Amino acid sequence: MQKVVISYRFCSERGSTLVRFPRTVAPANDSGLIEQAGECTDKNSVNKVKLSGVCLSNGEWNISNDLKCLCKAGYELINGSVASPECKECPSGSYKHTIDNTKCIQCPSNSASNAERTDCTCDRGFYKSTHLADCKALPQAPLNANTTVVKATYVIISWHRSPDDNGKLKYAVDCFRCKSRKDKSCKESCGRQVRYSPRKDNITGVNVTVSGLSSSSFFLFRVYSVSELNQQEKDRDNWKYVEVIVETKEGIMVPPTEGGKGGPNKTVTMVLYIAAPIVGVLILLAIVFAICVCRGRNKKGYSTPVELKDGRVILPSDGPRLYIDPSNYEDPEEALKSFAKELEKKWISLDKIIGGGEFGDVYQGTLSRPEEETILIAVKTLKAGASRKNRQDFIFEASIMGQFCDPNVVFLEGVVTKRRKIPVRWTALEAIEYRKFTTASDVWSYGVLLWEIMSYAERPYWDWGNYEVMNRVRDGYRLPPPLGCPKAIHQIMLNCWNSDRNKRPKFAEIVKKMDLLIRSPDKLNEASTAVAKSPKMEYTDLTTVHDWLESIKMGQYSDMFRKAGFANLKQVTGQDELDLNEMGIKLIGHKNKIRKSFREVKKTLTKDAFFPV
Repeated sequence: MQKVVISYRFCSERGSTLVRFPRTVAPANDSGLIEQAGECTDKNSVNKVKLSGVCLSNGEWNISNDLKCLCKAGYELINGSVASPECKECPSGSYKHTIDNTKCIQCPSNSASNAERTDCTCDRGFYKSTHLADCKALPQAPLNANTTVVKATYVIISWHRSPDDNGKLKYAVDCFRCKSRKDKSCKESCGRQVRYSPRKDNITGVNVTVSGLSSSSFFLFRVYSVSELNQQEKDRDNWKYVEVIVETKEGIMVPPTEGGKGGPNKTVTMVLYIAAPIVGVLILLAIVFAICVCRGRNKKGYSTPVELKDGRVILPSDGPRLYIDPSNYEDPEEALKSFAKELEKKWISLDKIIGGGEFGDVYQGTLSRPEEETILIAVKTLKAGASRKNRQDFIFEASIMGQFCDPNVVFLEGVVTKRRKIPVRWTALEAIEYRKFTTASDVWSYGVLLWEIMSYAERPYWDWGNYEVMNRVRDGYRLPPPLGCPKAIHQIMLNCWNSDRNKRPKFAEIVKKMDLLIRSPDKLNEASTAVAKSPKMEYTDLTTVHDWLESIKMGQYSDMFRKAGFANLKQVTGQDELDLNEMGIKLIGHKNKIRKSFREVKKTLTKDAFFPV
């Protein structure tokens, strides 16, 4: 043997997309195949799957075509189709937030890439709602904010919509206390006692009523434009807003009364309970009084004399505090909320009856607040079946007492309210007044349901408030027949709404009547009983809008109607509905009064039926 040649086959070093396999000896006859691990060639790349290949006996690699390493976030693949691919950092002004081999993306307008090139940050004063959205500025501020001081404790704030308002913008209002009209550093919040109607944030309209303010004080109101971008900026000082400063009216001074000396040196506590349905809500009020005669005494046992000025006296307090007449409030319950603190019913317990009062019995009990000493209380209850005036007087009494803060005057500790809503528009009078729900009251509700069916789901009593519905129904008003409603069907409704529950039909009688009408459709337009029409104002002699408004004592709005283009009643009655808000009429009571008269004028002049009972 002169020469021996030994040979073997091997798989050469091979690279795929950012993947490298080392030189590997091939097995003989494909026996003993060994899986070889690969590695990523760039330090800025990673593998999401196992990198492996098999060297075959013929010296070829068996590698999956989709085997590759991926560039990290902030890096893009360069030279991917040639022999030396690499992951290169995204250029300035671009970014890539994914782990893949795609190209970097240019940053949206008004933004710049971060140091890692993984995202873009909006420039100062610009925000984006989603990751890929453009950076935009917050919406421009509303225009021409102004105020109307209605009463000593509440005002109406109104404004024009922002130039950026595309129908999706909403508005928000903040209130701050000011020392004077020239004070521009108003930073103190108005407090939780201030209420906003319809709401403080997410306002879709262009006005808000603010109540619970202090009288004879200065307040600064900010009105913000709000879009989805505002959620990215938590500091409301950086939002776009318009400001307006307002001075509330002076309250009513308490007239001088004959003074008296302080009583014995002891402490007495009193509580009042009221059970009264108001505005379709069962209210249970617990009004807690405490006569703390021992406080504020001087050495002689009497309190410091009150100084009279110009025949008036200002109630003692931490600062000048003026008495506000609760009757200034359209809703007595709002007055109660303004001057009484809310207590938990579970804090109050009743022991025994110790007397009686104008409104009801008086109980002895206790008041136990968390982390405070239990105090003796007296609980005054409203008599069952009390009149509406009694309930209102009771609430006014609590609202008055809540404004006093003197050691020799009964002190209002707070109010407990328990509410259970009643669907006033569907509820019989006796059920609202006395909480008596019977089959007869169900018949009343069925009458309203029947009206809804015939009107194709129109809202009963339209946009009237609960108070107006209660008062009008109590005065005899009943819903008119819907358009196209047969007379016989409307007569069934009127029978269901009889104020005397004993005269309402039984359900069996209604079924019998309905069955008769189904079998004899010709009787649908025959009313079994004439419906008495209540007297109403004579409008036929009125020709001008001013005369009409004067007849309902709303003449102060004549100019607003004239500016809106209404010169005579014919033009007014030609409208389906009056947009009083757009005309600038803000007071709810006045709007309701004008709308009510508008409907009556429209029906009278067009000879439509009017169906009060």
